[in-house]
Amino acid sequence: MLPSTHELCSWKEIASYLGVSVKTAQVWEATRGLPVRRLPGPRGQVRALIPDLEEWKAASATAPPPEPPPPPPPTKTISTWRRPALLLLAILSVLGIGLAVQRSLRPLPLSSARVLDNALVGFDRDGAILWRREFGSLNQAVYADGERRIWVGDLEGDGAPDVLFVPTFATTQEGVPLLRLDASGKELWRFTPGRTVSVKNEAFAPSYVVRQFAILGRYIVVTSHHYLYYPSQVAVLDPNGKLLREYWHPGHLNAVATGTYRGRPVVFLGGVNNLARQASLVVLDPERLAGAPPDTFQGIPPEQMIARVLFPRSTLAPGSPYNYVYRIHQGPADLIVDVHEFIDAKTETAIIYHLDAGYNLKSVVASDQFRMLYAATGRTFRGTKEEGLHQLTRIPAPRQ
Repeated sequence: MLPSTHELCSWKEIASYLGVSVKTAQVWEATRGLPVRRLPGPRGQVRALIPDLEEWKAASATAPPPEPPPPPPPTKTISTWRRPALLLLAILSVLGIGLAVQRSLRPLPLSSARVLDNALVGFDRDGAILWRREFGSLNQAVYADGERRIWVGDLEGDGAPDVLFVPTFATTQEGVPLLRLDASGKELWRFTPGRTVSVKNEAFAPSYVVRQFAILGRYIVVTSHHYLYYPSQVAVLDPNGKLLREYWHPGHLNAVATGTYRGRPVVFLGGVNNLARQASLVVLDPERLAGAPPDTFQGIPPEQMIARVLFPRSTLAPGSPYNYVYRIHQGPADLIVDVHEFIDAKTETAIIYHLDAGYNLKSVVASDQFRMLYAATGRTFRGTKEEGLHQLTRIPAPRQ
């Protein structure tokens, strides 16, 4: 069980947090892109992350308020002295109808986009459909899991909205690109990730699958991994889709967040380091990111990063091949890293790490579920230190 301060676990909790009814929250999901994550299964369980809700509320706050409804028609006899006012009202009503017709012919600007069936659909701020772009057999489940695969915003600061979209298909053997569309749904460019990289005894040729992306100032940071094996590419693109820099990692990096380090924007990437068989956090500066960790990929220069952190595995799941970083959130005073590990094929549990501004350990908390599963083994949990969960491996950037 994750701390309630980070995740809401039902429509009732989500609606209560937003201060609205459950019905309103569900309508907002359908018409205004409320970031709700649906879990698989017949009961239709939902989850929402508080940082995602706060980001959505901040974006929604910039939209102008809806127009007030027109006044109701008079029901009583109007005296002679009020007839000029009635005439003026009639004229204004006619003008209002004309404006409504004009508005229907010239839709409101693009405000949001989401996947419906096998299409990406663009909406205005009132929830009216502006366009629909078919993509074939999309994997519907991935667009409800809370990861960043659709973004609508002003990418170049020119006042025109853009769409960034990851069309994740039912089969990924052919690879998954990142697309940029304009406000009408027209494709402007696509980034196809990856290239052939080699280790000592093996080469990994494309295809690669875009997993997530982040907007960091004028850069687009894209994380992708080989469709079948472990190499991951972190790419920095300009708004025109040009590859500026790349970083390679020996393991999937599926968690992405943005933040600051010493006043500069940074990107946090979390996942697993296959060589160390441990959960891994990588902190990168988009202006300097490059290379790969030592003794990993041949022909790729030494890494340029701010820090790498490896998180220990617990003794609760000795048969699990590794643990992994599930979620990252930078708070006012610390970086919160949610590390999961599989107990068996159906059960996973969490350890929550709090790191300071230099990415050193401040505290570590075992979740309630971890403690319950630990007790079920017949042992007494004597704390995270005795379990060895405080023994992080922090690898700083090399001195220049």
